[in-house]
Amino acid sequence: MSRKKKNWVPFDYYERSDENNNGYESSYIRLTFVQIVCMDELKDSSFRLYCKMKLYARGESSFTFPYSLYKSFLSKQGFIQARQELIDKGYLKPFLSTRNNKKPITYTFSGEWRTRNQEKISELTKK
Repeated sequence: MSRKKKNWVPFDYYERSDENNNGYESSYIRLTFVQIVCMDELKDSSFRLYCKMKLYARGESSFTFPYSLYKSFLSKQGFIQARQELIDKGYLKPFLSTRNNKKPITYTFSGEWRTRNQEKISELTKK
């Protein structure tokens, strides 16, 4: 008995990293329209950090994000401020703190932003 082939929609030519990849990308992130509208209140550095974390997590619910990954686009202080904004606004949760071991903190993505932005979401869904 054969397995059904998964249906996937290929990326358009302007979304691809290479012309010869037949529309399939190995790494991408998925953000919904509602998420993007609710993220308008975030600073640019926080939004970039969230996107980098989504890309690095590759669909996993919990992940670590070491210094070597954000040092190219954020300073240490900028990372701390952007991370704190994501935590305060409900997009991110620190899952496991390893401060004493000098290992990266384990994070999880959170859905609390939905309850905090319920008015915006209800306005979007009315239309």
